[in-house]
Amino acid sequence: MKFAAACLPAATLLVVNGDTLAPRLAFAALLAAHRAGGALLTLGVAPIADAGRYGTVEFDAQRRVTAFREKAERTAGWINAGVYLAERALLERIPAGRPVSLETEAFPALAREGQIAAFPVEPPLLDMGTPEGLREMDLYLQGPEGRKLLGA
Repeated sequence: MKFAAACLPAATLLVVNGDTLAPRLAFAALLAAHRAGGALLTLGVAPIADAGRYGTVEFDAQRRVTAFREKAERTAGWINAGVYLAERALLERIPAGRPVSLETEAFPALAREGQIAAFPVEPPLLDMGTPEGLREMDLYLQGPEGRKLLGA
């Protein structure tokens, strides 16, 4: 994102991870929540029954993210859905000249400042980061909801 900053004229940026798909995400509702929430970043979060291979996201009753927990033995939890809206000011907070992970470096700092809002995303969250996840995504996209999503 930092390298592309000069090519990004918008004040609010939509960022989507390339390995996940949240097919039921309501983008208009995400944008409305982001504008109303006043946070620097609004993070889509998805509920998952087995959160063990993911880090989890904790947030309060006002949906402000309070912590990110590393992968651990957990059952159900909320995980980063890989989609978020960020204000351009976030780019100024990313150091230049070195690689920076938003998830492990920038997000925890923003959470400590109360600058991340959580936006619940309706399941499923499809993650093609493992062979099993890729199969699940493929099956979903071949099914009726996936064909509708793809306009087929």
